[in-house]
Parts: sequence; C-alpha cells; structure tokens
Amino acid sequence: MKNAMLKLFVSISAFALCAITLLSLLFGYRSVLADTSKTVYRDDGSYRGTGTVTSATYSFACDDYKLIDGAEISSPPSFGNTDHSMKNTCGPLAGLNISAFYDRWCTELIPDYTPGVMFPSGYEYYMDKRLTQTKQALRNLYDLMETEKYGGATAETFKSGLKAYANNAGYSVSTSSFYSNRVSVNLNKLKTEINSDKVGVILCERFDYVYGIVVGGGSAKIVKEHNDAPHIMMVTGYLTYQFYQNGATVATETFLCVSSGFSSGDMGFVQLNDSFLAIDEAIIYSIY
Repeated sequence: MKNAMLKLFVSISAFALCAITLLSLLFGYRSVLADTSKTVYRDDGSYRGTGTVTSATYSFACDDYKLIDGAEISSPPSFGNTDHSMKNTCGPLAGLNISAFYDRWCTELIPDYTPGVMFPSGYEYYMDKRLTQTKQALRNLYDLMETEKYGGATAETFKSGLKAYANNAGYSVSTSSFYSNRVSVNLNKLKTEINSDKVGVILCERFDYVYGIVVGGGSAKIVKEHNDAPHIMMVTGYLTYQFYQNGATVATETFLCVSSGFSSGDMGFVQLNDSFLAIDEAIIYSIY
C-alpha cells in the first residue's frame, strides 16, 4: 500500500484521475477541557449524522514543496460500516481501528483475525475485507459504547466502551494526552508515540477533512471539506510540508493522518490550524 505521503500529494499530470477519485470519495485530554459530557460524536460520512458539510477547498501559488517533518504508521487499518442497522458509528469505528491496530500484538482483540502481514519494508495492515470477525467486533463496540441509546458515542461511552472491549478480551488499556489546543495537537508527543508503535484518537466538536492535494502548474490545491458534526477519528501520524514560490516560503501546513471513521472506511487527513477545526480531546491509546 502507498503510505500517507504518497496519498497526500498528486502530480498535476494525474489531476484528472485525482478529480475522479475525489468525487468518488465525497460521499487529549485538554490542558483546559471542554465540557464534552453532552456532546454526542455521531458523524459517519455516508449516513452523515446530523452535520452540514461544506466545501473548504482552496488554492495558492506554489512551484515547489518538501516534507520537513512527520511520523506515520504505514498502511494503518481503516474500517467502514456496511450494516445500515448501525447508525452514527464514528466512535465504534475508531474503536475498531484501534483494536485492529493492536491486534497485531494482542491477538484476541479480534478473535480469529489476522490484521496484516510483515514485509521486508515493514508491517502492512490489510484493507477492510468486510469479514465476519471485524463486523462482529464493530457490533460489540457499538453496543458497549451505547451508540443506539445516545445516537452516537459520548466521550465517556467511547472511553468506557473501548476499555470494556479490551478488558473482555483479557487486555489492559492506558491513555495519555497529545492535546495542544482547539486547532492543534502536541506534535512532539505524537511523534514519540507513533515511533513507539502507538496510535491516537481525536474527538472533535467539528472538523475539517482533507481528501488530497494537487501540486503543479504553478499552484497547490488543498481539497477538503468542513463538517460541523461532532466526530471521532483514529490518528496514525502527521506530515508537515513547506510550500515555495520563486524560492520563498509561502506556506507551512501540517496534516494529521487519520482513519476517517466514515462508513466508507476512507483514509485521509485533518489540516491543523484551520480556524474551523474544534478539537475537544486528543488521546494516545495503548492496549497491552
């Protein structure tokens, strides 16, 4: 599988293919915590939760760019949901993605399931194969997070449900924060944890979602949407790029690599320092 860096950037020669692909995809604890006790995280992409989605795509002059910082999990799990009896499933899907990630070591998290394969270049997680084992795991997380009762997962039911799921399989859960503020996270903390084979999760009051970037022909185009529905996504790394025009820096942008939590199972990015973004919590999860 291609890593996140290759997914993020598309050359201008591939613009038409990118446009077709994009059209097919369009459908932590905080230093001072927001009161999330009444927030229900419910957006799941295909079923749309109750959020309003608007285009936030923009372009700027650019003739060159380079990666200046980052850390990422190669080909992380990113599950979707095809069972229409389960609605507003971003919380359970984030829990499933985290469970599938740690099932590499904690093999009873998803019974009778192999999450990926080791290559000389490193471990690669399988794409969502719509297997009975992962569908059942999603159903169990859906129930443990009381998703039907609340019309989504609250911060408390997400945390307690994922903990109960791991505990029921015989494992323990520990968490730590990589929250910085409403529009950013602690990148140094995230890098340390990603390089230690751990993943995180962000709980957002509202969020931006980046499908890709087209660079070429003297410009860069960031293709993204804004969604005002509360949402939960697994975070598997970040990439920071600098953009140039005539040798001068015109922009420096950081993108979190995320498993979307949409019913489609997309992988994409969240652009930090977007004023629309509202992060409630950013949590590193470890299951052992």
